[in-house]
Amino acid sequence: MNQPCAHRRPLSETLLLVWEVREPGHHVSGVTDDPANALVNLVQELRACLGEARAIMRPARLHPNGRPEYAYGPILIHLHRDPATGKVKHL
Repeated sequence: MNQPCAHRRPLSETLLLVWEVREPGHHVSGVTDDPANALVNLVQELRACLGEARAIMRPARLHPNGRPEYAYGPILIHLHRDPATGKVKHL
């Protein structure tokens, strides 16, 4: 059963997961509240890279003062794509 709007947590309290994949000349990122979805997207984007690439995932919440930005937590996952083999490794 859905809770009435008055009883939901403020968005600034909702834990989000932010993921980023970077390779030279290319950057892609996403935000979700679903940990499994975040990990799948991060790994798919990292494997789609052609050269050396790095990826991170970290928790975030909307900034408590209402600004349209995130307050980030520590990096949870740091991955690297080896350009020679295409394999994704945990750093």
